[in-house]
Amino acid sequence: MSHSLTEFEKINQIKTKLDSVSPSFCLVRWKHATLNLATGSSKSCCHHDFKPIDIKNNLDQLHDNPKEQTLRQKMIDGKRSKDCSYCWWVEDNKHNSDRQNWSAKSWMSPYFDEVTENLTNKASSPSWVELNFSSRCNMKCIYCSPIFSTKWYEEIKTHGPYPTLIPHNNIKNLNHLEFEEKYENKELLEKFWPWFKNNIESFRLLKITGGEPLLSNQTFKMLDLISEMKLPKLSFGINSNLNLPHQVWNSFLEKIKEIEKKNSVDRFYLHPSLDSFGERGEYIRTGLDMELFKSNVESYLEQTNSHLHLICTLNNLALGGLLEYWEYLLKIKKKFFKANREISLGTELLHAPEWLNINLLPPNMEAYLEEVIDFVEKNIDECGRGFLYVELEGLKKAKSTLFSKPKDEAAAKINFYRFIRELDIRRKSDFHKTFPELKDFYYSCEMLDLRNNMSQNDL
Repeated sequence: MSHSLTEFEKINQIKTKLDSVSPSFCLVRWKHATLNLATGSSKSCCHHDFKPIDIKNNLDQLHDNPKEQTLRQKMIDGKRSKDCSYCWWVEDNKHNSDRQNWSAKSWMSPYFDEVTENLTNKASSPSWVELNFSSRCNMKCIYCSPIFSTKWYEEIKTHGPYPTLIPHNNIKNLNHLEFEEKYENKELLEKFWPWFKNNIESFRLLKITGGEPLLSNQTFKMLDLISEMKLPKLSFGINSNLNLPHQVWNSFLEKIKEIEKKNSVDRFYLHPSLDSFGERGEYIRTGLDMELFKSNVESYLEQTNSHLHLICTLNNLALGGLLEYWEYLLKIKKKFFKANREISLGTELLHAPEWLNINLLPPNMEAYLEEVIDFVEKNIDECGRGFLYVELEGLKKAKSTLFSKPKDEAAAKINFYRFIRELDIRRKSDFHKTFPELKDFYYSCEMLDLRNNMSQNDL
């Protein structure tokens, strides 16, 4: 009797196929493109830095360049590149990495034979595309940067970079991306739209990110274009902070209902970004209105039949509000359950800036993750009214991270103290009131900074 493969079975299957090419092979490197159309840059993995797009040349492969070709060749040769260190760390700690998880997805795995039969270090036409039309954003998430948020750009332009050991978010360091004080790159957009229309039918996953995508007219242009097409193999998604003017939000909901009515795509996903709950969540994502966020989540689930996949970028400020977050997720899973709709949460580990990584935390913070893991394990239900095993795996991966300290722990802690102290001054926030569980940790970081300053003065 046949059965559909579970998520873990798919991952185990693709792991064997990847290893048959080489122990470092990653299908994503060939079939994925992240395009930042605001800065004129691209990359083929979200864990890597952007590289400039040369719009004077052929735009058939927007995500290809000599650097990417060198990395692909290392994968063909079975070598580990330091650019892929995030995945190697995860795999060495006995977890499935994004190299394996993403290669197993439906928008990746069917292209294994296509890529490997005539394997070269040049990119293939992407099946998975992420687009950033504009850096315009109404929020300043603490781990973000001027590249992705105009609010961050305005702050840095007014106050300068943060006084970490190496100045953080310095606009001068963005010159290699030709970053300018503008919302959109009109020259590149003129090149992009013809390329997009010629290639859209080969896409299997298309996601729009930002900035805040729903503040860009280009996103609504995309929604209108897709609603008039028949793309039965396409999964289409939009990231959003959900803190939007009512007129914009209502217009977005109407566009999604129109796409559903016309069956324009296989499925649509809304990806709200939220890392912790309540005041902690609002501190991490400066500008967030928690009540508005919840209201918009629920209006989306009430008015559409489409999917919801929350994104949690787990950082070292998030743990205190994490249980309440997962309790809310269980509540909406039960309230808005539909047989053919997915409501889920993906836990992504923050890896930059390093002073906001959870592996900087003291051992006692493990209890917060254990509490959430216990709650999720007690409410597993693969049928949709409870948690999925893949959701639990994300939390277990995060827990194992706590035991792997950064190479220069002292420098990371000094930077944590300097960053938070400056952030509170600039944004008139109150770290100690919001995160009482981190009081001792904060002071230990402050003492390291004092000792560092004393030693510098002695030189």
